[in-house]
Amino acid sequence: MGPPVNKPPTLWSVRSAKPKESGVLTQIAFEAKAHWGYPAHWMEHWRPSWTITPEFLESHPTWVAEQNGTILAFASLTPFGRRARLEHLWVRPQCHRRGLGKALFQTVVRAAADRGWATLEIESDPNAEAFYRHMGAQRIGQNETAIEGHSRALPVLEFLIPAQSQLGSPPQTEILLATLNAKYIHAAFGLRYLLANLGELKPRATIAEFDINQKTTEIAEAILARNPRLLGLGVYIWNVALTTELVAVLKKIRPELIIILGGPEVSYETEGQEIVRLADHVITGEADLKFAECCRSLLNPLSNADNPLPKVLHAAPPDLVQVELPYELYSDQDAAHRVIYVEASRGCPFTCEFCLSSLDIPVRQFPLDRFLTAMQSLLDRGVQQFKFVDRTFNLHLPTSRAILKFFLDRWRPGLFIHFEMVPDRLPEALREWIAKFPPGTLQFEVGIQTFNPAVETLISRRQNHTHLQANFQWLRSSSGVHVHADLIAGLPGESLESFAAGFDQLIALDPQEIQVGLLKRLRGTPICRHDQEWAMVYNPHPPYEVLQTRLLDFATLATLRRFARFWDLFGNSGNFVEASRLLLGTIPPASAEIQSPKRSAFWCFWDFCQWLHGRGAKTSGIALLRQFEWVFEYLTTVLHLPKETARSLLQSDYQRAGRTDLPSWLGNRASQGAQKSTSETPTGLPRRQARHVAVPTPSDSKSGRVE
Repeated sequence: MGPPVNKPPTLWSVRSAKPKESGVLTQIAFEAKAHWGYPAHWMEHWRPSWTITPEFLESHPTWVAEQNGTILAFASLTPFGRRARLEHLWVRPQCHRRGLGKALFQTVVRAAADRGWATLEIESDPNAEAFYRHMGAQRIGQNETAIEGHSRALPVLEFLIPAQSQLGSPPQTEILLATLNAKYIHAAFGLRYLLANLGELKPRATIAEFDINQKTTEIAEAILARNPRLLGLGVYIWNVALTTELVAVLKKIRPELIIILGGPEVSYETEGQEIVRLADHVITGEADLKFAECCRSLLNPLSNADNPLPKVLHAAPPDLVQVELPYELYSDQDAAHRVIYVEASRGCPFTCEFCLSSLDIPVRQFPLDRFLTAMQSLLDRGVQQFKFVDRTFNLHLPTSRAILKFFLDRWRPGLFIHFEMVPDRLPEALREWIAKFPPGTLQFEVGIQTFNPAVETLISRRQNHTHLQANFQWLRSSSGVHVHADLIAGLPGESLESFAAGFDQLIALDPQEIQVGLLKRLRGTPICRHDQEWAMVYNPHPPYEVLQTRLLDFATLATLRRFARFWDLFGNSGNFVEASRLLLGTIPPASAEIQSPKRSAFWCFWDFCQWLHGRGAKTSGIALLRQFEWVFEYLTTVLHLPKETARSLLQSDYQRAGRTDLPSWLGNRASQGAQKSTSETPTGLPRRQARHVAVPTPSDSKSGRVE
């Protein structure tokens, strides 16, 4: 039972939930559900559905109502497509009829309205339907379920959030900064920089974030409801198609709305882009200071009469000393549920022809004292995960050491820091600090891209393979760093055989994750100079992936694309740590009918991908249990592993992440179900990374939603 509440609560506050509170929220959900009198064995059957995990709280907007430090109720939203679902709303039974449910529901509705969603979908317990109807939801159907032969009809309700409602009109603004994020969990770093540097115009501006799963008409409605005079839109490779539609709709409805574009997708090759034609102005380059200058001119037409702004404005790289840092503009909701991006530097000293960063020379540093003060503020607000977007974090050693020391001095369980690293630069002075961090705290994204020296020369990439190999060996043997390495398929001069050899070399270096990506022809990059010699053909639509080359035909690159996606599911996810070694051939099946010499890891996994494709497997949206079933079938029918050996190995993999809902074909569900679960990973780290750190023992088993 939860902590006693002796008096009916009369005062409470609503705030964002914290991942560490998942156990308390699970307890509240079960207390509230049990209050309706369901049998205990039904409650156990439903346990996986009502278990709240830290991972769930990291990715779903969740609010709690608390009084005097005691959490009394909570509610969660799940964004999906063009709508949002009310995932949870639970109140401690002893706190019913005190207005807590109403307050949380109103909080959820306001949050959905702020994000431009027009509809909340609610699948309700029959006992709660009257509450949602009282709040204004309408029943639109029901979902039929059954448990132990008893049929249950769960009401499905819909709550509409029109532009004009009891919430009042959205806040009006003169300057609106907006973008379409790839997912809700990604916060728009660039928009926050623009707002932070608006100077005296900052009170006249606001941010509105949407995502690429929403309808353009719904986004347009949310934007126009704020009645802006100026609209700044961030344009990226993942949102340019939908943003082009959005600009066309806005210009049809409100042609007088001034639209200013910025971002990497419109910073190069602006001629011929439809979105550039539709917009009023485009700022190319780093617009931190230029956007404010542009807004001042447009809002003061008298000063602009004799010297009108050109359509395309180029922003020179700003002096970072003059740039205001944006970190205070991350809200508490962002801090609790979204990726927090940070940067200590900009630019890259290298000239790799496929990368936009190669155009951003020289490397520039933010003032270190200001930056660390901002990081301290984020830590004080409870931020646990920091994603550095610096392209070469380990380039300037004094800064790298200072930042590592800063976070090490403030280390706490669950702290997770992501850096992009130069793979062949890891001197002893840096190793000393890296080695001090607990396992899994640091993640290094290491761009290898290719091991082929001839290809490296073609694309102007400098890389010392001897130093790279030594650094990998040290990271894996003497540090707890989670290493995420990148390889690119389809580079000019790279054949399938040389890419396979590079993949095998990287497998031998043993990073926890290998990101296999296909080459993209980004606007502005000089990779296009190889188009004729190497017969490079790219998709004309974003993300502009290579379709064929002189050495790789269309069918081969299509297979490599599937290889990359299946590798992420079965190799990178951490769900198949033991089984993946068999899939890669690094440990040949001991009892295979035909023993063969150790094969290439690439070609072993290639065979598995071809087998999956032949079975009709999709490259996304595969349920986890189905993934395990396919691996079991492949291990036993293709690699001829004994069924009990395969079952034991997959049982270990399944439980590695702390799952206790072991399917019957993998083991004894009853004995597993008897284990009591908690809600945190052994390390408090993100779950994908935590799977590579330690295997929880049965007595320390942790449960969570099946991913």
